Amino acid sequence: MKLDDPVAKYLPKSVKTPARGGRETATDWVDRGAYQPPGMELLGHAGGAGSYHAWVGFDKKQRRGVVVLTTANDVSAEAIGWTLLQRLPLKPENATEFAKEMVGLGFAFDLDKKTDTLRITKVYPKSSAGQAGLSSGLIIQKINDVPTAGKSSAECFSLLRANGSPKVRLELVNPERKETNTVELTRGKFLTSG
Repeated sequence: MKLDDPVAKYLPKSVKTPARGGRETATDWVDRGAYQPPGMELLGHAGGAGSYHAWVGFDKKQRRGVVVLTTANDVSAEAIGWTLLQRLPLKPENATEFAKEMVGLGFAFDLDKKTDTLRITKVYPKSSAGQAGLSSGLIIQKINDVPTAGKSSAECFSLLRANGSPKVRLELVNPERKETNTVELTRGKFLTSG
C-alpha cells in the first residue's frame, strides 16, 4: 500500500530507527493503533520467549519511556506498558487490553449457533453503543429496517455499512425481559478502554 493511499492514515505506524552508520535497526517500533493522547507520540515493541515477556515503549515528544518485564502468562506486558505510557489508570482490564482509538458504532456481534440469532457480544462503554445503553446478549432483530433472520454475520456486517451514512438504526430484543427497542447509533471515534 502506498503511503498516500487514503486508507494508509488509519493503519498503525511502523518506524525503523536509524542506527550507527545510517543503517536501520532490525526491530520495528510500532504504535499498534494505540490511543495517542494529546501531546504524545508513542511507539513500542513487544517480545518474549516461553514464560518471559517484555515490552519497551517511548514517548518521542515527551522524551520518556516505559519497560515492562514479566513471567506471568495471564497478563500482557504490552497492554500494561501501553497503559502506563498513555498515562491512563491501570485497571484490571488493562492487564490484557490497552486503549485504542477506533471509529465505529462500538459493539461486536456474532451469530448464536444455538438460536441462529445475531447477538451483541461486546459493547465499548465510551462508544455510541455504550452511550445508548446497549449490552451483551441483546439480539439484533433488524438493521436499518432489514430483518437479520437467516442472514450470515458477513451479510449483517454489510447491512451495518450499506448506506454509507454515519447513522444506523437497530431493532433490538432483550431476551430476558422480552422487550423490543429501536435505537439509532452514530459512527464516531471512541476509546476501547482507559
